Amino acid sequence: VQLSVPLALDASASVDPSTLPPGTVVALGFAWSVSRIVSSSSAAAVELEAVALPAGQGGAALLTLPAAWLSAGVYLVSVAVSSADGRGASMSVKLTAVATPVPRVTLEPLPN
Repeated sequence: VQLSVPLALDASASVDPSTLPPGTVVALGFAWSVSRIVSSSSAAAVELEAVALPAGQGGAALLTLPAAWLSAGVYLVSVAVSSADGRGASMSVKLTAVATPVPRVTLEPLPN
């Protein structure tokens, strides 16, 4: 991700698969966390440093970080999603933040 543009992460497609009937809307809770990967000497030994989120962020399906909120480096971004009855799941993704522009690629369909 490029440091000079806002970063938006969206978990709004999360659903509770045990909801009956299918398609029933159920309120879900969201808890985001962002940690800078300080060192990683092996897959088993990773040192993380928590990053404070902007005020009002971290408890909704959408997490938005303003431009330049992160410094250059590698980050672990996680979201935990929970239902009212306490069941939940989490997902993490590793992001690399860079100061240089990130190329934009557009794929066009081939003409018939």
